[in-house]
Amino acid sequence: MSADPIRFSVDGVPSTAGSKRGFPYHGKDGRTHVAMVDDTGEKGKSWRTLIADAARAAFKGAPLDGPLFLAIDFRFIRPKGHFRVSKRDGTSLRADAPAFPTGKPDATKLLRAAEDALKGITWTDDDRVVDQRVRKIYGIRAGADVVILPLEPTIAASPGPADLDLFASAPAPGPEQPSLEEV
Repeated sequence: MSADPIRFSVDGVPSTAGSKRGFPYHGKDGRTHVAMVDDTGEKGKSWRTLIADAARAAFKGAPLDGPLFLAIDFRFIRPKGHFRVSKRDGTSLRADAPAFPTGKPDATKLLRAAEDALKGITWTDDDRVVDQRVRKIYGIRAGADVVILPLEPTIAASPGPADLDLFASAPAPGPEQPSLEEV
């Protein structure tokens, strides 16, 4: 591998990048231009700012321009309905509680927001990401855990999936957050 992985965590409620739409308008120069609009508004912009700030704190170098592997775990808080309360046992997870957050937002839109936020900070453009893994999981705090691994540009030097110990320095998962070995 050419460099150490870039690892960082972001606390906050993950938000999507939403749909982007273009609106043509005529400029003063007489030419037609396109204004791009992201429909996530302030919520999406705040989330992308949190990701960008965490990335800047974790990575001080110039944006990477080679092939990259990206892994992101988006953490969500379990709804109260997933727990039961009993006087004898206290609060515990219901047996029928889902293992993963399968509802909205969808993982690909979450990923797109993160990739957009990291452009110009950790990489020159998100087209540098040649392999990725994204998960939505339940966690103790809402947020995201990010690992960016620079890959060698030649086949012989690139790691295989078994060589990637992605979250070695991440905190141990809680009872409602499966470890990578359990998935």
